[in-house]
Amino acid sequence: MTGVVRMPAGDGPFPAVAVVHGAVDPDTYESGGDLLPEQRALLAAGYAVFALDLRGYAESDPAADDGALAFDPGFGWSTVLDWGMALDVVNGLALLRSGAVDGVDTTRIGLLGHSMGGLLALDAAVIAPGASDLVVALSPPASDFGELIADIDVEEVDGLGEWLGEVGTPAENPDYWADISPRTFIDRATEPLLLIHGGADSTTLPQWSRDTSEAWRAAGLESEAIIIGGADHLLRPHRGEADRIIVEAFDTILEDGT
Repeated sequence: MTGVVRMPAGDGPFPAVAVVHGAVDPDTYESGGDLLPEQRALLAAGYAVFALDLRGYAESDPAADDGALAFDPGFGWSTVLDWGMALDVVNGLALLRSGAVDGVDTTRIGLLGHSMGGLLALDAAVIAPGASDLVVALSPPASDFGELIADIDVEEVDGLGEWLGEVGTPAENPDYWADISPRTFIDRATEPLLLIHGGADSTTLPQWSRDTSEAWRAAGLESEAIIIGGADHLLRPHRGEADRIIVEAFDTILEDGT
């Protein structure tokens, strides 16, 4: 796995945030090159940033040939969702926790993901509880994949119908769909969760963030879903507002330790 570590000005050690990109075009993606406004906001606020490259992106190893879903999220190019990508996120957090990155305070680690990266951040929280101290998910898909399939037009997502034919629908193969849904395993998580979603997002539905936050709280964990009216999947034209919320959240948890 490759990625880019960026350090703020000043003397460390600094709290650090692992930043996880979404399903961007792998042919044009550059290492550490997604979520740059969020990275800049975090750096300006005194956070080190590790922008990791998921498998199949930049110089990271490719996704698996078997068991991975290749799909077109609606932007005219295909990406691959390999469930092992969640382990990429866990390993990125482990690197920050390990002390191997000079200038990083290993006791203050956050996690930020957008879209598919937001889903993988939720996965990481239930796979490796405590790997981060706060999870922030921007515009994530549903944390219950059965709910996701029920809410979308399968025919509009290239490759999804074929995949359903292989694994079965949620009604036909409920155990499979439960096993790939982070919501099934929320009781393992320990971190507080902040979700930020655009109210005008037509790629992932704002209600999905509300439902995930409600499930997080039902498990006895701290969570909030903030819906920004008029914002799209990339939180435009209110991305600056979202970035301020992100920094404030990390300040509250990582700086104050509360």
